[in-house]
Amino acid sequence: MNNYFFEYYQNETKQNIEKNFEDMTQLEKSIGEFFIKNKSVRDFSSKGISGLLYVSEASLHRFAKKCGYKGYREFIFSYEKDIENERNNGTDEKKVNQLIIKLKAAYTTLVEENFDLIKDNQIRKIATLLNSGKRVILTGSEAENAVFEEYKLKYLKLGIDINTVTKKEFLEPSVNLLNKDSLVIACDMSGENSNLKTVVQKAKIKEADIVLITANEACEYAELCNEVIKVSYPKGLANVISMQMVILMTMDVIYSYCSANKNYFKAIKKEKEEKISI
Repeated sequence: MNNYFFEYYQNETKQNIEKNFEDMTQLEKSIGEFFIKNKSVRDFSSKGISGLLYVSEASLHRFAKKCGYKGYREFIFSYEKDIENERNNGTDEKKVNQLIIKLKAAYTTLVEENFDLIKDNQIRKIATLLNSGKRVILTGSEAENAVFEEYKLKYLKLGIDINTVTKKEFLEPSVNLLNKDSLVIACDMSGENSNLKTVVQKAKIKEADIVLITANEACEYAELCNEVIKVSYPKGLANVISMQMVILMTMDVIYSYCSANKNYFKAIKKEKEEKISI
């Protein structure tokens, strides 16, 4: 799923392109991007499009089959029909049941994509850090405050020393208290939050462990973190599905692992304390 997804939510053909996009070759992706971005009526014949895109008609046929159609002719019939429907029904009221079906598909895809990105070993490492006796700071934008407070209460019940910091004026005082026995979990979906970038940079200097949750694979300060959890959140869904849903899914996985293994972590902690006392 990418940024085009919800912009063309009502277009079945473009949705089929989106659904199969990652399985396409680079050439097929370039063809797909053309049909996704196109908003005008033109000569969609295989000859016309092959000449426009400088690709062979055979490539168009393979692209159409990759999208789930028998061939280019069937693909373009569906595509032109969708364009006509968009032009004719652009101001019509959308039916609730139709929107529910589409929204359900978007939620399902989003959940599957994010769960597919989860790495077992990474979750275990983060859970171990959380249960290592470190002082934990959970930070992000103020929009995440309600979500973070909920998880703060959950982790406190597991005996984890955790605090949430989302207000800008409280970030610096919290960072000043960090040391090598601290753990910072930062949620920066865009990967471009300057305040969180500063927090991570200072946490690194103070030798704190750092976990970053982001949807930006090119986040420039990700290399400073011990663990980077990559999540999927297409910009096209921003006005439809809350960003907090992705954060909730990720945090649920981490918490569930910690909760399911609380006795295991308590045993490890007790063993370490006994070794120190000897």
